[in-house]
Amino acid sequence: MAVHSDYLHDHRVRRETAALTQAGYELEIIAASPDLSLARCEEADGARVHFIPLQKKAGKARYWEFLKRVRAKIGELRPADLIHAHDLDGLLACAPASKKQKARLIYDSHELHTEVHSLQHRPLTRKLWALIENRYIRQADAVITVSEGIAGVLQQRYKLAERPVVVRNFTDPLPVPSGSDDSRMSLSLPPQPYLALYQGVIQHGRGVDAMLRAIAQTPDWGFVICGDGSQKAALEQLAAELGITDRVRFTGMVSRDYILRISRFCHAGFLLTEPLGLSHYYSLPNKLTEYIHYGLPVIATGLPEIRQIVEQYGVGRIISAEQFASEEIASALQELTNQDAGLKEGLKRASADLTWSAEKERLLALYQKLI
Repeated sequence: MAVHSDYLHDHRVRRETAALTQAGYELEIIAASPDLSLARCEEADGARVHFIPLQKKAGKARYWEFLKRVRAKIGELRPADLIHAHDLDGLLACAPASKKQKARLIYDSHELHTEVHSLQHRPLTRKLWALIENRYIRQADAVITVSEGIAGVLQQRYKLAERPVVVRNFTDPLPVPSGSDDSRMSLSLPPQPYLALYQGVIQHGRGVDAMLRAIAQTPDWGFVICGDGSQKAALEQLAAELGITDRVRFTGMVSRDYILRISRFCHAGFLLTEPLGLSHYYSLPNKLTEYIHYGLPVIATGLPEIRQIVEQYGVGRIISAEQFASEEIASALQELTNQDAGLKEGLKRASADLTWSAEKERLLALYQKLI
């Protein structure tokens, strides 16, 4: 496998790796060194992870350095039966090596690369990536992606003979940390009777500003934000301007165990992805199933992949993706102050059905077919 991340914090790639090594496959992972400068090899999830140094921080120079170093590292390793390329930059790095080694090639597209928000106003860059994807996706023996919507776009756009295999970013339920007898006070949670939770990156397109404005309109609700990102300081300032700093807690980056401990005191989870390009529009974030496994009703944007699950299982409230009004979000919060039995039953059914244990079977079946 090759991935343009540090691997250690890439939960999808780690879940796939663990599933494959547990099934008996021997994996070598090539990933960016977490500190960018040091090359090393270590064991993780049953695989050997080769961390490659990248001196360039961003831009085209970093991409070319990544390509060069991945190809060099593949050449140093024992020839593979199958090469698994994560995302389009991984595919560009791996396709020539798979051809040279006569190895089967998987393209694992975690998003619509040419439709991500950062490329929306860069038409020439989008066109270049589209040309690259059009060329190399045809060399793949199989394509994997994360949602049915993205699978449909890829098949139609590139006229693929077979629809990409959908392996969704679901998680398995986590056990409550042993010895955890926390109280709201020990976790420094806001004192309001109801608490909303947001977990994830704090950046443009995640709707966190709208969440804060909705909390300002619902005095019975407090808000816990677990994560970090480019907008954190601005949103802390917004909370101060709205006069709700006593009802909002920014935890920064914390472990999943810590979020699980917090979730036991929460009453709703926010998933307000903004439709900034097709990649966002067809996204299916793993936090959806994490909230469900926590037993939290979801307040979510009405994007097709998210809406389908929320409405099928009856696990929350959908708000308009077009209007994205804080008043509508506040109204959804008020509705959730009285959870009915149907909502709890829907969460229970969804938690049993929507698991990584079920999703990984498609990945294992594909590997068995290709090998």
